[in-house]
Amino acid sequence: IMKQYRRLFAMDDVNFHVTVDGLAEIANTAFARGTGARGLRSITDSVLMETQYVVPSLPKVHTVYVDAAAIRGERKPILLKDPAFLAYTGYASFGVGLFMTFAGGLPFLMVNLFDRAPSDFGLFFMMIMGGFLIGTFLSTRLTPYVGIDTMIRLASGSSLLFGLSIPTLFWLGYASPWSLFLPGAAMAICHGLAMPNAQAGGVSVNPTIAGSASGLLIFIQMTVGAGFAQLAGMLPTDTPFPVVAQLCVAAFLAFSSFTLLMWLRRP
Repeated sequence: IMKQYRRLFAMDDVNFHVTVDGLAEIANTAFARGTGARGLRSITDSVLMETQYVVPSLPKVHTVYVDAAAIRGERKPILLKDPAFLAYTGYASFGVGLFMTFAGGLPFLMVNLFDRAPSDFGLFFMMIMGGFLIGTFLSTRLTPYVGIDTMIRLASGSSLLFGLSIPTLFWLGYASPWSLFLPGAAMAICHGLAMPNAQAGGVSVNPTIAGSASGLLIFIQMTVGAGFAQLAGMLPTDTPFPVVAQLCVAAFLAFSSFTLLMWLRRP
């Protein structure tokens, strides 16, 4: 049933997502009514009937998001049409993708390229986590002076510049774990400055659905991060450049998705 609705909304270039609690609520409702599996279609249709006719007339709608509250009739399915939410989510997702690239690709580089013990990766990776902690600490003190959006823009742009310094160091002949992890630690500081703001911004776009927004944001973060980790583990590791290129791509997408979508939000 959900696949059919995904295809239906895809005809209007709209994504369709049902949360786990939404699916559970459909099943519980069918059970309470005593209709069993036969009632699943009627329950879903009753929730989405109006939405599927309204969506084609709303060109800015990107996603129809259905949770348990929508199934219970407490509110209409959430239409994610505010570029601000997508901007915060885009930054947060690709920011997680950056960290997952470090976690998924750099252990292989440490062993295959630098001939270091796997345990050495853990010691170096502590620099990344320490950098993120420092950035988070600084964020609480600096953000009130510059604002959430400016902090994300500055921090993600700086992270991209630090990321581009990594291939530059290797091209200059500095083939060492330090060429990865020192700029990586600086990138982590930048993302520590920006990530809490992106998560706070995402749930504050519409405070009345903050819980649903938080769940969707985390779901997208984890999905994108898992994809980056999987890709990083599949890249060649006899040279640093494939993994480094993915790091730079993640940093670029984090910066550009936020900047572009916030620009589109302008009146």
